[in-house]
Amino acid sequence: MTEPQSSTARNFGVCLGCLFSLYMVSVFFAASVFNWQYAKKHGFVRWLLLGEIVATAKAFVWPLYAFGGKNSDRPKFTKREKKELEHFGRSITSFRDPQRHKALLDRTPAALLRLLKKAHAECLKVSDATLAKLHEPLPTHYRNEYQTGLALMIAADERKDIAMLHAGRRLAEKFTAYYDDEFMPVMEDKYNVEPYRDD
Repeated sequence: MTEPQSSTARNFGVCLGCLFSLYMVSVFFAASVFNWQYAKKHGFVRWLLLGEIVATAKAFVWPLYAFGGKNSDRPKFTKREKKELEHFGRSITSFRDPQRHKALLDRTPAALLRLLKKAHAECLKVSDATLAKLHEPLPTHYRNEYQTGLALMIAADERKDIAMLHAGRRLAEKFTAYYDDEFMPVMEDKYNVEPYRDD
């Protein structure tokens, strides 16, 4: 091997060594961030048992997360779909805000009924296709449990039918369980959306 070739190979090796060292420094910082995020999201005990391994493994492929790999499965929404999602949000907020419910119930049950009617009217303005882009099982739960439950509770008030009221509440509670246990964890993971809690 001639002197220029030997020098080029040596320089190339030095460059590779520097790049690898820089990458390992970045992995160290990424591991700190991923471990902190895991502990914050899942709690210290779960992080201690498994999270340290998972988060540190993610740190070695941090460029995938930094440059969109994590969110590559995020759906793209049209203007119309975004408008529908606003109706979805307003409906859920109207139905699930316990402080508002309590304040309205203290004044008059009619005010609470108006809130349920508003939630129902808003939920009718969302298409199944838009809901499915958020989470594939969402349209089924939304129509069969949430929308039907709201409709039953509204009709029960008009007919003074206690059995119908309880049936509507059961369906709404079933939707709430799906919303908290299945839907919101997906939203947290894809969009970093904080879950709605009835605190």
